[in-house]
Amino acid sequence: MANLYTLNYNVEMKHVYLSTLIIIFFAACSTKKSNNSEESNLLYSAKGWKPVTDNLGSYYLPNTITIKDSAYEVEFYLKQKEADEIVFIELVCDLGHDLSEHKGLSLTYKCDTALVIKLSQSDFGGEGDKSYAHYQYVVPASDTYVTQQLSFSNFTRPDWTPEYSKGKGLNLNNVDAIYLTPAVVDSIGGKALLGVKELILQQ
Repeated sequence: MANLYTLNYNVEMKHVYLSTLIIIFFAACSTKKSNNSEESNLLYSAKGWKPVTDNLGSYYLPNTITIKDSAYEVEFYLKQKEADEIVFIELVCDLGHDLSEHKGLSLTYKCDTALVIKLSQSDFGGEGDKSYAHYQYVVPASDTYVTQQLSFSNFTRPDWTPEYSKGKGLNLNNVDAIYLTPAVVDSIGGKALLGVKELILQQ
């Protein structure tokens, strides 16, 4: 029990350190970008960023976080799914506002798997129908930083959207976060390195 307590304590302290490091990074970088454009890099201006995983065994690695060259990189590990488990890994961008005044986004990223970009719409979340079948778009894997320009009109709901949730349209008034999800196959599990250099909303 003592060893388990020590392990949990050390993991918790690593996460506290990581959270502090992220706050310092974005505070420092916020002075690097001017507001002379209607487009603003959310890497600096969003309400917050955080890596998120399930509590079934998936995790992100605090000691692999890289913050350099105005980019944020994190390595995830997705647990192999068992039975009806729901496992996930995500980098969440809390916008601090909705997307009603925007028509698309530009993302500069790298990821060693395909990357799912999800628009977190409250209609499908915990306060909605709980399907979590958000509108999404999948961009290909890339081991170097590349930029994708995407229109929200091209986002669709996943194939596994339950029948009771189908027919509900994209409502940008109800989207206040963007999730970046490495597309690791959940029946296999494994690692994924995700890096973000720019996320810009387009009007």
